[in-house]
Amino acid sequence: MSTSSTAGAAITALILPSLLKFGRVEIRGFGVFWLGTRPRRQVRNPATKALMWLPESVEVRFRAAKRLKNAARGLPVPVQCESEAR
Repeated sequence: MSTSSTAGAAITALILPSLLKFGRVEIRGFGVFWLGTRPRRQVRNPATKALMWLPESVEVRFRAAKRLKNAARGLPVPVQCESEAR
């Protein structure tokens, strides 16, 4: 098992219970995870071209924090002091 898959499994194990209990998990400076719903919708089977309905489903959504977006773009990320965090 690779290090990245181990880290991913550990993060999932930490976030998932809170997400299921509260519907939203915010990690300051990283982003917000929340549960969203997709409505029931009609789709087409590409093999048979038949129309069918997919039921409503729940999905995990994520919005990156501004600090994470700036870091990914190579922009300077200000260092936050302990006193500012409170």
